[in-house]
Amino acid sequence: MSQNIWLWIFVGLCVLFSLIITIRLGVNQSPEQNQGYVKRRKKIVWLLLAIYAAAVLVWGAFVFPFLS
Repeated sequence: MSQNIWLWIFVGLCVLFSLIITIRLGVNQSPEQNQGYVKRRKKIVWLLLAIYAAAVLVWGAFVFPFLS
């Protein structure tokens, strides 16, 4: 049961992290910065996908053996 608690804490931190990054990239953007913003956003999206993939792997490694 404690494994599930740590899983939800980890997932919550990932979501909070992604929200903070999205908000910071979304504010104070002038039209001249749009091209750089798009490039940065692609890098951030890949970073977030990697984080979520790691969360799924951690869940699979720690929770799945207890379910089976």
